[in-house]
Amino acid sequence: MRHLRPVTTSRYRGMSWAPVLFLLGFLVATGVTAYFFLEPALRIANEGTAEDRRRVTAYGLLAISIMILILLVGLVMTMRMGKVGSLLAPKRSKPTVYPDAWAESAKRMEVPAPEDMEYPDNSSGGELDKPKE
Repeated sequence: MRHLRPVTTSRYRGMSWAPVLFLLGFLVATGVTAYFFLEPALRIANEGTAEDRRRVTAYGLLAISIMILILLVGLVMTMRMGKVGSLLAPKRSKPTVYPDAWAESAKRMEVPAPEDMEYPDNSSGGELDKPKE
């Protein structure tokens, strides 16, 4: 009896854990940033001068911008979005032609004239010796 194996395609092989692990790591990094940056920033926003508030605002925007950039680049790398870019590239109009190297060399070869050729058995190059009957 023949046992049939289930057909598996690349679509149903299973879940890729790389994006999940990246997002968990990013969540931890966001928590550390919030604890060490936002808590002092909130304290300065309530108690600091106008110059301190502007400085904290600028640092906060820089930190958020860097975090968003890391999130986007990390997701693109873990999801392998580079393959999607190939969909946007223009298609080739005709397939690549692979010429036969031996045929190309035969086309380029210069064949000497018959009178210039040397024959091992017949020095004249004319008719070859016929077998005796």
